[in-house]
Amino acid sequence: MSEATIHEIRSREVDGEVVGTICWFGPGQHLDLQSDPEYQAFFRKLSDEGKKWRLETFVPIIIELSTAGFGLEPGNLDRYVIERLGVKVEHRKRGIGGRLIKQAIDAAKADPKVGKVGVISSENGISAYKSQGMKVTSEKEVPNPWTNGGVIKSISLILDRE
Repeated sequence: MSEATIHEIRSREVDGEVVGTICWFGPGQHLDLQSDPEYQAFFRKLSDEGKKWRLETFVPIIIELSTAGFGLEPGNLDRYVIERLGVKVEHRKRGIGGRLIKQAIDAAKADPKVGKVGVISSENGISAYKSQGMKVTSEKEVPNPWTNGGVIKSISLILDRE
Protein backbone atom coordinates (compact mmCIF):
# COMPACT_ATOMS: atom_id res chain seq x y z
CA MET A 1 0.00 0.00 0.00
CA SER A 2 1.42 3.35 -0.96
CA GLU A 3 1.89 5.90 1.83
CA ALA A 4 0.57 8.61 -0.50
CA THR A 5 -2.93 7.09 -0.51
CA ILE A 6 -3.25 6.60 3.23
CA HIS A 7 -4.50 9.42 5.40
CA GLU A 8 -3.39 7.98 8.68
CA ILE A 9 -2.20 4.82 10.37
CA ARG A 10 -2.24 4.65 14.15
CA SER A 11 -1.39 1.89 16.58
CA ARG A 12 -1.77 1.06 20.26
CA GLU A 13 0.94 -0.56 22.31
CA VAL A 14 0.80 -2.52 25.53
CA ASP A 15 4.13 -3.15 27.25
CA GLY A 16 5.98 -2.17 24.07
CA GLU A 17 4.01 -4.57 21.84
CA VAL A 18 1.71 -3.31 19.08
CA VAL A 19 -1.67 -4.86 19.89
CA GLY A 20 -3.95 -2.84 17.62
CA THR A 21 -3.83 -0.75 14.46
CA ILE A 22 -6.21 1.35 12.41
CA CYS A 23 -5.95 2.86 8.93
CA TRP A 24 -8.31 5.42 7.44
CA PHE A 25 -8.68 7.52 4.33
CA GLY A 26 -9.69 11.15 4.39
CA PRO A 27 -11.67 13.16 1.83
CA GLY A 28 -10.58 12.56 -1.75
CA GLN A 29 -8.41 9.58 -0.81
CA HIS A 30 -8.93 5.93 -1.59
CA LEU A 31 -6.98 2.75 -2.10
CA ASP A 32 -6.37 2.18 -5.82
CA LEU A 33 -6.20 -1.60 -5.85
CA GLN A 34 -5.34 -1.74 -9.54
CA SER A 35 -2.05 0.08 -8.98
CA ASP A 36 -1.21 -1.13 -5.47
CA PRO A 37 1.67 -3.64 -5.76
CA GLU A 38 0.92 -5.33 -2.42
CA TYR A 39 -2.71 -5.90 -3.34
CA GLN A 40 -1.72 -7.18 -6.77
CA ALA A 41 0.74 -9.63 -5.16
CA PHE A 42 -2.06 -10.83 -2.83
CA PHE A 43 -4.50 -11.18 -5.75
CA ARG A 44 -2.03 -13.22 -7.80
CA LYS A 45 -1.79 -15.75 -4.95
CA LEU A 46 -5.53 -16.40 -4.95
CA SER A 47 -6.88 -19.52 -6.61
CA ASP A 48 -8.96 -19.03 -9.75
CA GLU A 49 -12.03 -19.68 -7.59
CA GLY A 50 -10.85 -17.03 -5.09
CA LYS A 51 -10.24 -14.45 -7.81
CA LYS A 52 -13.66 -15.09 -9.32
CA TRP A 53 -15.37 -14.86 -5.89
CA ARG A 54 -13.57 -11.62 -5.03
CA LEU A 55 -14.37 -9.91 -8.36
CA GLU A 56 -17.90 -11.24 -8.96
CA THR A 57 -19.29 -11.54 -5.43
CA PHE A 58 -17.30 -9.67 -2.79
CA VAL A 59 -16.43 -6.42 -4.58
CA PRO A 60 -19.98 -5.72 -5.90
CA ILE A 61 -21.46 -6.33 -2.44
CA ILE A 62 -18.92 -4.02 -0.79
CA ILE A 63 -19.72 -1.31 -3.36
CA GLU A 64 -23.43 -1.78 -2.66
CA LEU A 65 -22.85 -1.62 1.11
CA SER A 66 -20.78 1.54 0.88
CA THR A 67 -23.28 3.26 -1.44
CA ALA A 68 -26.34 2.32 0.62
CA GLY A 69 -24.66 2.51 3.99
CA PHE A 70 -22.72 5.74 3.59
CA GLY A 71 -25.46 7.56 1.69
CA LEU A 72 -23.02 8.70 -1.00
CA GLU A 73 -22.94 7.99 -4.71
CA PRO A 74 -20.21 5.66 -5.97
CA GLY A 75 -17.01 7.62 -6.44
CA ASN A 76 -17.99 10.36 -3.97
CA LEU A 77 -14.96 10.69 -1.71
CA ASP A 78 -16.34 13.45 0.53
CA ARG A 79 -16.03 11.34 3.69
CA TYR A 80 -13.63 9.57 6.03
CA VAL A 81 -13.51 5.79 5.68
CA ILE A 82 -11.97 3.43 8.17
CA GLU A 83 -10.24 0.91 5.96
CA ARG A 84 -8.77 -1.49 8.49
CA LEU A 85 -8.98 -2.05 12.23
CA GLY A 86 -7.25 -4.90 13.96
CA VAL A 87 -6.72 -5.81 17.59
CA LYS A 88 -4.92 -8.96 18.69
CA VAL A 89 -7.41 -11.52 19.99
CA GLU A 90 -5.93 -11.63 23.49
CA HIS A 91 -6.30 -7.83 23.80
CA ARG A 92 -9.91 -7.51 22.57
CA LYS A 93 -12.75 -6.31 24.80
CA ARG A 94 -10.41 -3.87 26.58
CA GLY A 95 -11.36 -0.67 24.72
CA ILE A 96 -8.32 -0.64 22.42
CA GLY A 97 -10.38 -0.80 19.22
CA GLY A 98 -12.71 1.92 20.50
CA ARG A 99 -9.81 4.25 21.27
CA LEU A 100 -8.35 3.69 17.80
CA ILE A 101 -11.74 4.36 16.17
CA LYS A 102 -12.08 7.55 18.23
CA GLN A 103 -8.84 8.83 16.69
CA ALA A 104 -10.32 8.50 13.18
CA ILE A 105 -13.58 10.12 14.29
CA ASP A 106 -11.71 12.99 15.94
CA ALA A 107 -9.77 13.60 12.70
CA ALA A 108 -13.05 13.74 10.76
CA LYS A 109 -14.67 16.07 13.30
CA ALA A 110 -11.70 18.44 12.99
CA ASP A 111 -12.32 18.71 9.23
CA PRO A 112 -15.16 21.21 8.69
CA LYS A 113 -15.79 20.01 5.12
CA VAL A 114 -16.65 16.43 6.10
CA GLY A 115 -19.68 15.18 7.94
CA LYS A 116 -19.41 11.41 7.63
CA VAL A 117 -17.19 8.63 8.87
CA GLY A 118 -17.98 5.22 7.44
CA VAL A 119 -16.78 1.66 7.79
CA ILE A 120 -17.72 -1.75 6.50
CA SER A 121 -17.13 -4.31 9.21
CA SER A 122 -17.68 -7.93 10.06
CA GLU A 123 -19.79 -8.77 13.08
CA ASN A 124 -16.63 -8.97 15.23
CA GLY A 125 -16.06 -5.20 15.20
CA ILE A 126 -19.61 -3.93 15.62
CA SER A 127 -19.49 -3.29 19.38
CA ALA A 128 -16.30 -1.20 19.11
CA TYR A 129 -17.81 0.98 16.37
CA LYS A 130 -21.11 1.37 18.19
CA SER A 131 -19.26 2.35 21.38
CA GLN A 132 -18.00 5.40 19.46
CA GLY A 133 -21.47 6.48 18.31
CA MET A 134 -21.53 4.81 14.91
CA LYS A 135 -24.85 3.38 13.74
CA VAL A 136 -25.58 0.38 11.54
CA THR A 137 -26.96 1.56 8.20
CA SER A 138 -26.89 -1.54 6.02
CA GLU A 139 -26.21 -5.28 6.28
CA LYS A 140 -25.53 -7.92 3.65
CA GLU A 141 -24.73 -11.59 3.83
CA VAL A 142 -21.79 -12.30 1.57
CA PRO A 143 -21.71 -15.83 0.16
CA ASN A 144 -18.33 -17.29 1.08
CA PRO A 145 -17.46 -20.90 0.29
CA TRP A 146 -14.54 -20.90 2.76
CA THR A 147 -16.50 -20.20 5.96
CA ASN A 148 -18.64 -22.35 8.20
CA GLY A 149 -22.19 -21.91 7.02
CA GLY A 150 -21.12 -20.47 3.67
CA VAL A 151 -21.73 -16.79 4.43
CA ILE A 152 -20.14 -13.89 6.25
CA LYS A 153 -22.13 -10.89 7.36
CA SER A 154 -20.78 -7.52 6.29
CA ILE A 155 -22.22 -4.44 7.91
CA SER A 156 -21.82 -0.77 7.07
CA LEU A 157 -21.84 1.76 9.86
CA ILE A 158 -21.79 5.53 9.74
CA LEU A 159 -21.22 8.42 12.08
CA ASP A 160 -22.97 11.43 10.59
CA ARG A 161 -22.20 14.84 12.06
CA GLU A 162 -25.60 16.15 10.99
